[in-house]
Amino acid sequence: METPMEVPARSRGISPWVLALAVAVVALWADVATKEWAATSLTEPVHVTSWFLLSVRHNAGIFLGSLPVAAVPVLFWAFVGGALTYLAWRMTRTDHLPIGIGYALVAGGLLGNAMSRINGAVVDYLGFGPLFGDVWAFANFADFSMLGGMALLGAVALQGRMRSRRVRAARSPDATGRPSPRLTRLVRARLGPYVIVVARSRPQPVAGDLPQASRPRSGDGASPSRKVPRGRRARARDSRARR
Repeated sequence: METPMEVPARSRGISPWVLALAVAVVALWADVATKEWAATSLTEPVHVTSWFLLSVRHNAGIFLGSLPVAAVPVLFWAFVGGALTYLAWRMTRTDHLPIGIGYALVAGGLLGNAMSRINGAVVDYLGFGPLFGDVWAFANFADFSMLGGMALLGAVALQGRMRSRRVRAARSPDATGRPSPRLTRLVRARLGPYVIVVARSRPQPVAGDLPQASRPRSGDGASPSRKVPRGRRARARDSRARR
């Protein structure tokens, strides 16, 4: 019996791509709202800590100040359009919710920076540093949304590889031909109290290993290799009949 946390989103009537689309919309809205707040409120730099400050910067890139559009505009926008199309296609095709959320975070952040770049320049307001001397690195919510989506996709892929390795190692039988203890623990962990124990069929004994009571007698039309000993009463009856 599946608990509510184990039931897939599709079985509850909600498609994973719908939730992923909602995450992408929320990420896009958060990016636009924070950029507008930074452009109107951060008139002067605000030093939060010694390595973090809030200050408005404008760049011609689309991700962490990179991928400038001024170099080759046609290739730049072709790359952005192809990336958004691919992310939307994968987001709507997957049945795994974490993978869909990862694609949604990347798509929402990329679309947010692309919209800012169409309006003029990308607004960055999160400063980290100094990295090299007095150099500071600036980013925005869209950059961290894309980084978070890529990290989530990488974590899901790594988890899938580790799980497949564990399953392959668990399925390999030991020297006796029995299932590996890893497979037994995996089945019990997955099924819990609903473990179905399948009894292994025992090998059938050969004719020479049959007990005396189960061996065929001469009267049954079989030819046993040796005579079956008779009881005392049968021998007494035979001796009386001969007399």
